[in-house]
Amino acid sequence: MPPTSTPRWEIKDDSKNVKLTLFNMPEDAMPGDFQVAIEDDVLVIRTKPKLPAEQQAVPDGSISFHIRLLVPKGYDKENVRAELQLRALVVTIPKVNHPAFTKEVAIDGK
Repeated sequence: MPPTSTPRWEIKDDSKNVKLTLFNMPEDAMPGDFQVAIEDDVLVIRTKPKLPAEQQAVPDGSISFHIRLLVPKGYDKENVRAELQLRALVVTIPKVNHPAFTKEVAIDGK
């Protein structure tokens, strides 16, 4: 695949957590280059600008992104964790330990 300014990412879900991993971070990336926040029910992950707004551009080898994902009920928004490891930003959202609501929905047809 050709290089882009958008990182590749994946979401993995298990019985305890949901992990969002953003791959291909620059080799010189530091934790302070990113912001991870919960705003109401939305997980916000973005790069922090390094230059004043009028000088911003995406130079070779760097990335810029702003991701907003809804965090539904059943997840512990108070204990979200983020870490930078091996050129990947990993954001972990723990699940709340209560039974999930499940209901089968009938499919109507002609």
